Amino acid sequence: MGVVCIALAALEPEAPARGPAVLDFAFALLRVFGAFTALWWTIRSWEQELAGRTLHVVLSKPISRVGYLWARYLGVLGALGVGAAVTLVALSGLMLVLQTFEPLLCCLVIAMWFEWALLAAMALFFATVTAPLLAWLYGVSFFILGHFAIAIRIFADTEIRVNAANYYLGHILYYAVPHFDLFDRARLLYQGSWSWAQWGAGLLYAGALAGLFVCVAGWNLESKELE
Repeated sequence: MGVVCIALAALEPEAPARGPAVLDFAFALLRVFGAFTALWWTIRSWEQELAGRTLHVVLSKPISRVGYLWARYLGVLGALGVGAAVTLVALSGLMLVLQTFEPLLCCLVIAMWFEWALLAAMALFFATVTAPLLAWLYGVSFFILGHFAIAIRIFADTEIRVNAANYYLGHILYYAVPHFDLFDRARLLYQGSWSWAQWGAGLLYAGALAGLFVCVAGWNLESKELE
């Protein structure tokens, strides 16, 4: 969707002048589409395996349920990685048409992949502990809240003298939600590339939290009987 948006904009006479704005809008569409894909692959495939009892057959083998979930998750990561790579190649070509150059393109695409990977792990966790509809609801809700984590904290700080309950609730929510705002395209695009320390922190955060989601989902699966 984002690539098509850039391609259509490139056909306009003033496309080069509006290249950065078009790229920003295209990345927004790509992030939403990628997030939907991560949720769909993870939750829908889990629902189909339960409904078709494929999961029962697989888990009847002498394999760890945690290991099985890790295998599923790594498969989703690989598919999302292919999508990110195709996006990078396509946008690089279309930027030539737009006659603009954005050196942070690689950073933006990698940041999207981090975001999708974390969302997929969170979706896998919700899919194993609740119903598919609720897994979708929780996944979308936490994804949106995670992008407004900074705004939530700012609002909470302004409430300290007005409503103490809102202050504490805001701070609890700030630390509870996954920080998808860490991979915000606007911060990378308009404020410059991350430092190596920031990239390392982002990678460690995404990897640690995604690993926690998958492991907890596996441990929960180990402790319950499949219907």
